[in-house]
Amino acid sequence: AVVSTQSTGKNPVSIVYEKWPKAEWREEEMMEGRERNGFLCSLEISGDVYQGVAGNKKEAKRLAAAKAVAKRLNLISDFGLTGTTAKKRKAPPQPLPKPAKRAAVAAVSMAASRRIDPSKNPVM
Repeated sequence: AVVSTQSTGKNPVSIVYEKWPKAEWREEEMMEGRERNGFLCSLEISGDVYQGVAGNKKEAKRLAAAKAVAKRLNLISDFGLTGTTAKKRKAPPQPLPKPAKRAAVAAVSMAASRRIDPSKNPVM
């Protein structure tokens, strides 16, 4: 059965370091002319090679590890093997009310904080 790495609570790179401490990592900068075009990370475990390609070293390493973990342990990375990570986004901050609204909000909260005498304000 295929199991998610979320059930282990670990990043694929951490799993590789724990299961195969003698695994060999190689990181190469990919160049196109004089410009860097990304990174290639290769992971070798017992003769098998797993590669990850991404815009930065960390992501390339994670992709290579995710492929190794998927193949060897039948664990699927929650981050996927595509190079894009799904992150929860925070809701954007709400703008502060305009100055006129702030004064009205302050007046309402000030009125609400005063004690109301039932004899002066009978309930209808």
